[in-house]
Amino acid sequence: MSQSERRIRWIAIGLAGIALPTVAVSVVLTWRAGRWSDAHGLPASRHVSAADLARLKPGAVVQVEGGIRVADAAVASALGLGRDDTILAISGRPVTKVPELSGILRELGILRPRSLFVDLLRDRQTVLERWEIDGDLDTARRADIAASASSRPLDPLVATVKQLDDTTFEVPRATVEAWTADPTLVTSGGRGIPMLDPGLEHGFKLYAIRPGSVYAALGLQNGDVVRAIDGTEIGSGYQIRELIARSTRQISIDIVRRGQPIILNYLIK
Repeated sequence: MSQSERRIRWIAIGLAGIALPTVAVSVVLTWRAGRWSDAHGLPASRHVSAADLARLKPGAVVQVEGGIRVADAAVASALGLGRDDTILAISGRPVTKVPELSGILRELGILRPRSLFVDLLRDRQTVLERWEIDGDLDTARRADIAASASSRPLDPLVATVKQLDDTTFEVPRATVEAWTADPTLVTSGGRGIPMLDPGLEHGFKLYAIRPGSVYAALGLQNGDVVRAIDGTEIGSGYQIRELIARSTRQISIDIVRRGQPIILNYLIK
């Protein structure tokens, strides 16, 4: 055997020595990944209707320790959830209180997602599911809100609001707490869309405000851009609820109406 042949032989043996451990490590990692998937639940894909997602709202869900649980059996079944399954987060956004859910779904719906990643507590184990959305979530939510608004009488709490002058209103504390606990009582009377264009005003622009609604009772008009609450600029519906919930004696809302800044004051009694 020539020196060149012996060199080629030793190179082949060396490559085989490297390949065998690599294959072994690959097999072990594959096996471990399979075991990890079984133990921790890699995202399982499930098709859900956008209309069923839109039904996730106060009344259909209840608050439990660490998250929320779907109490409506029909909605839970449509989403593939068990009776004791707890939703902990949706697409990375923690859901610890029922009022947070509507805001999270609204903000996600604007992004037109094709799927959502849902963290669940199931049988005392944390699992992750991927919900593939059939339909458009934003459109489904708007349709559900419109249907609810058309069948719901005007909120009787509107009558408790007193207008003291052009920019000042008096609102009972119980009314503020009721609207904070169930934001649909407010949102059913109009629409608010975030101003996403950096060249425009920041905040939320209001439109489709119904006469006799909460928005109207609070002196808000179509086209108003809500920019800040108590001096804090707002970027989400959830932030609005948090700021209002923390207010004790007065709430001041900065808006822009037909290009002019206005401050509306609400005295909490």
